[in-house]
Amino acid sequence: MSQDTLRGPLPHYNNFYDEETKQLVREVFKKDFEKYHYNKNMEI
Repeated sequence: MSQDTLRGPLPHYNNFYDEETKQLVREVFKKDFEKYHYNKNMEI
């Protein structure tokens, strides 16, 4: 990987998640989402 590649803009974090990994995040962090009152409709 070249230095020029690293200097470019980074992709939005959402580009790293598909539906399966989004669901996994919802399940793994469910208690945290409830405890800290995260919006259940938030975009992961």
